[in-house]
Amino acid sequence: MIDKEYFYIGEVAKQIKIHEQTIREYEKRGLIKPARSERNTRIFSKKDLLQIEIIITLTQELGINLSGVKLIFKLAEGSGMNNDEMLDFITDNMPEFQL
Repeated sequence: MIDKEYFYIGEVAKQIKIHEQTIREYEKRGLIKPARSERNTRIFSKKDLLQIEIIITLTQELGINLSGVKLIFKLAEGSGMNNDEMLDFITDNMPEFQL
């Protein structure tokens, strides 16, 4: 990962290898909430990048749709799990999630 504190949407898309529109869709559905600059430009933190990586893991590797991802995030938040703990849980238990 690049050693920066904040990233713009183009940098995030390139780094994670997804389209900018996909990131916008995640925001539209309430899965991520990037900060905004004075010019209303999205600014992503390392936490946001990890959240996007979790979304990609859940959707692409486990086949969960975005509504399911949103539910998983709510359950994890309700149980007090942070993003690192959630990603560890998912990767440690991935064989059990797959059909």
